Amino acid sequence: MLPPILLVEDDLPLAQTMASALEAVGVPVEHCPTGELAIELLREKRYPVVVLELVLSLSGGVSGGYVVKAVKKIPRPERPAIVLIACGSATLRGIDRSMVTSMLFKPLDFSLFTEYILATYRRAVSGCGRETAA
Repeated sequence: MLPPILLVEDDLPLAQTMASALEAVGVPVEHCPTGELAIELLREKRYPVVVLELVLSLSGGVSGGYVVKAVKKIPRPERPAIVLIACGSATLRGIDRSMVTSMLFKPLDFSLFTEYILATYRRAVSGCGRETAA
């Protein structure tokens, strides 16, 4: 069984649409709506890819930036690829960009989103590209 990606998105309808699109192409998804839960899950499980909304309004102050810092603590060979979802470039201040595989901006083109995440997932599961993580 293939490992799931971790989808961290607090907009439930958007998260359901993203998860459905990814699962339709064979990418298993585990969803969580908050940064706190994402950090806890990252401590407990290994995910090949984390798709992360940068601004998490339901997290009570734990933004996607804190999740990126938590990922940095994971040993390099096990570190997931991070794909940030953002509304604008101004929200990217303070993010360790060396930790981020790519950034996608809202509104999402779901066809391109799905293709990109699928390609990132395949690379991560096959073990390629992990050496490039900071």
